[in-house]
Amino acid sequence: MRQPVVGEGVIVKVRHREGRPQERAGFTLIELLVVIAIIAILASILFPVFSRAREKARQASCASNMKQIALSVLMYAQDYDSSMPFYSTENQDYYWYDAIYPYVQDWQLFVCPGEILLDVGYGVSYPHISWVGGAAMLAEIQRPASVLLLTDTEGEDANGNQTQLTLAYCPLSYAPGTIAGAPQNGIPTEGRHNEGLNVGFCDGHVKWFKRDQVFTNLNDMFGHGSR
Repeated sequence: MRQPVVGEGVIVKVRHREGRPQERAGFTLIELLVVIAIIAILASILFPVFSRAREKARQASCASNMKQIALSVLMYAQDYDSSMPFYSTENQDYYWYDAIYPYVQDWQLFVCPGEILLDVGYGVSYPHISWVGGAAMLAEIQRPASVLLLTDTEGEDANGNQTQLTLAYCPLSYAPGTIAGAPQNGIPTEGRHNEGLNVGFCDGHVKWFKRDQVFTNLNDMFGHGSR
C-alpha cells in the first residue's frame, strides 16, 4: 500500500509551544568566568598540597635508598676487618660505590629521586671514606649513631665543577681515620627535599634534617673528637 505523501491530502499537525519560555542552552559569559575563577582558586590551594605530597614520597624513597647504601657500607666493613670502603683508588678508576656494589646490587639506588640527572646523588663523608689505605676503621668511631656517613650532595667537586663523583668533605678539621692532607674545603649538601636533606649515619640509620641544621652541627656530625 502506498504511503501518503505530505501535500496529498494528508493533514500534518504542528504543535506550537506558544507562551512558554524558550529553554537556555549553556552558560552565560559571567557564569563561565565564575566557574573558571573557582577552579583557579581550588587549584592554587590543592597544587601545593599535591606538590608537597610528591616531594614527601621522593624524600621517603631517597631515605630508603640511603638506608640500603649505609647498610651496604657496614656489611663491607664487617667483611674487611672493620675497614670502611675507600673513596677512590689513586688513579680514580674505582670508587666507593664500586666497592659496595656487590652488597647493593642495584645502580638505581645511587640515584636520588629528587635529582635524577645525577648518576650518583649521594656523597660520602671524606674523613671516614678516604683514599686507599686511609679510610677509617669503623671501630674507631665511638658514636656511630651521631657521625655522618653519607648525605645528599649537589654533584660538584670542591672547586665547584660539575661531577658525578659526589662526596661531602669535612670543612672544619680532621676527624679520626682521615688521611694526612685531606681537603678541608667542602661541597654544600643539597637541600632538595622540602628544604632539607637525608643524612645516613655510621650505624646505618637515616634521618631528615633541615639544611641549616647540618651545617650548625658539622663539628659533631663529622665525628670530631669521637675517639
